[in-house]
Amino acid sequence: MEGSTQTATILVVDNEIALRLYMTRVLEAEGFAVLQAGSVPDALSVLDGEAGRVRLVITDVVMPGLTGRDLAARLADRPASPPVLFVSGSDSDVPGPLLRKPFLPTDLSAVARNLIHQ
Repeated sequence: MEGSTQTATILVVDNEIALRLYMTRVLEAEGFAVLQAGSVPDALSVLDGEAGRVRLVITDVVMPGLTGRDLAARLADRPASPPVLFVSGSDSDVPGPLLRKPFLPTDLSAVARNLIHQ
């Protein structure tokens, strides 16, 4: 597993392409490697293929079909699963840290870095 924040891999999960690309650009500018998924099934497929390389999952709370909460529940059943950061436009009852939309690029980077180092 990678030890440096600057080379850490983050999976961004959001069905809204524009927001997914925005978060990807912000995180890549900070030196993170970023993988993307547009749904929970796609995210689980990416995680299956990455064999422990992903250090953080950032997911929207509300998505069609399975939600960010569903993704977190499925990850909790896996050994050594990465932490999950939820993003939402409203206050949400989520089982983990929440970053409210809209957020500044510096807020996203700081929270991601802190979660990776926990």
